[in-house]
Formats: sequence, C-alpha cells, structure tokens
Amino acid sequence: MPAAVHRNITIDVQHLETGEYRVEFWDCQRGIIIKKEPLTINIAGHVARVQVPAFRRDIAVKVVERR
Repeated sequence: MPAAVHRNITIDVQHLETGEYRVEFWDCQRGIIIKKEPLTINIAGHVARVQVPAFRRDIAVKVVERR
C-alpha cells in the first residue's frame, strides 16, 4: 500500500538575516530537488511562511543564501 500524500503543509522559516535566499525541497528517497523557490527577508529575524509541495513519506528543506 503506497504511503499517504501529505498536502497543504506550511513551514515557518525564521532567524535569517535580511537578504535573498532560495528554498529547496528535496525528495529524500531519490536524492533530487523537487522544487525551488525564492525567499526574500526584508526584516532580520522576520518569520516567513513557506508552502511545502505535496509529498509522500518524507521531504527535506534547504535554505541557501543567494549571492
């Protein structure tokens, strides 16, 4: 029986400095990025809410500063 699909999940990204970032969502089973999106923090420490793409089992999130 396949694992259930998890949908409509958001995460709060916090404790970042002001700047431009990229949020990557990784399929842990296949080791590939399944979605990338830009993230701008205008106020240091501001909490940004990010929508997680639908997934089964598990997903990893990586936030990378864009330079």
